[in-house]
Amino acid sequence: MSPDFALGVLFGGVISIANYYWLYLSLRKAFRQLSDSTKTTVMVKYYIRFAVTGVVLYFIITRTPANVIGLLVGLSVVVINIIVSAVLEVSKDHILKTKEVK
Repeated sequence: MSPDFALGVLFGGVISIANYYWLYLSLRKAFRQLSDSTKTTVMVKYYIRFAVTGVVLYFIITRTPANVIGLLVGLSVVVINIIVSAVLEVSKDHILKTKEVK
């Protein structure tokens, strides 16, 4: 793999992790408060996070030698990992419950 591709994967992974962490902090705070304005606050923070991510991606694409395909792979790896982990946890729980019933 070329250094530019690896740089794209690295940047994509870091952006994805930072985005999920920011979402985690926003939702944790929203569920602690649970007021009428919570939905609006969460949506505003969502759009801010979306805009910041877009600006960061724009600067990475235009100002660094990072490969765009590598960047997309890096952004996708974290999402795929979360989905696979969730499926494995659900299937593990299902297998354990099935063994308990027998």
